[in-house]
Amino acid sequence: MSDQSLARMFWNRVEKSAGSPAHKFKQQGAWKTLSWREVGNTVRELTAALVALGRRPGDAVGILSTSRAEWVQADFAIFSAGGVTIPIYPTYPRPHRVHRQRRGGEDPDRGRSDRSSPRSSKWTSPCRGWSTS
Repeated sequence: MSDQSLARMFWNRVEKSAGSPAHKFKQQGAWKTLSWREVGNTVRELTAALVALGRRPGDAVGILSTSRAEWVQADFAIFSAGGVTIPIYPTYPRPHRVHRQRRGGEDPDRGRSDRSSPRSSKWTSPCRGWSTS
């Protein structure tokens, strides 16, 4: 078995297939295609935002959304930040959504994280050449 993480596999694909199509989805009634480079740029920005918000490797992060391209981008950002994704679908019954939101560090009544402390340790992301201190 390979020692490759999903995040490393994603970043390897971004590097190898930068100009190739990665996501195709409908936006305002028209089909839109994003290249691996574009998806990688979005994931890199989301990863940086998670780190800036104080998320640390091993932290659970909830995604409350329907299935869509942005879900995949958020999921890869969470992996790239070393986090664990907690999927929360709007179709889940409220008690189940609330439980999963709390597992993801979210306050279900306020819709935001209770984590605001800065990162305390150096960590290197699988995003090429990007790290925090």
